[in-house]
Amino acid sequence: LGPFGADAAVVALIGFTAFASGAILINASASSADSRTNPPDPNEGPHPFGPVGSALVFGAIAAWCGTVLVTSGASGFYGAYGDYRSAIDEAGGFMALVWLALGGGIVMSVTGRHGWLRTSAIAAFGCMALIALPIGLRGEIMFPTIAALVAAARCGWTLSPGRACAFLIALLIVIPSVREIRSTGLKGLPDV
Repeated sequence: LGPFGADAAVVALIGFTAFASGAILINASASSADSRTNPPDPNEGPHPFGPVGSALVFGAIAAWCGTVLVTSGASGFYGAYGDYRSAIDEAGGFMALVWLALGGGIVMSVTGRHGWLRTSAIAAFGCMALIALPIGLRGEIMFPTIAALVAAARCGWTLSPGRACAFLIALLIVIPSVREIRSTGLKGLPDV
């Protein structure tokens, strides 16, 4: 971490503590008022734009795959992060729209009606994550994943404590693994 590692750790700890304190205060004040002013409606149906979200997910994945193939060929799917970034730079503005469509689409999809379309969109997003995470695209995958989990929880999905712990453990394993793999990509794993 260099000579400023300890200072960075202290600043990060202070920021985390401030965030946690604020979240606890806001949650405490909102939960006491929310149950009285905005009771959950069991008759409220799923989000009406779920199929649109699924279409956005499929379209964004197809656009991402097409852009990677056009800019760097098949090696773009298993190369290093630096190679991916330099190849995809020429399509930077377009890729911003792709990531926006993917993130918004997965959130709308998980809040939609249960069925094969939503399940297919979630499975396609998971398969894309298996390809994109080893490249080093942590933020592009993890932020939409967390947003989708929050939206799903808001719609009534709940994770059991065991599944939540398993998800947290997987996340704690994936983050440093992706950081290590992104310098060489999947093609550099035999050398490690």
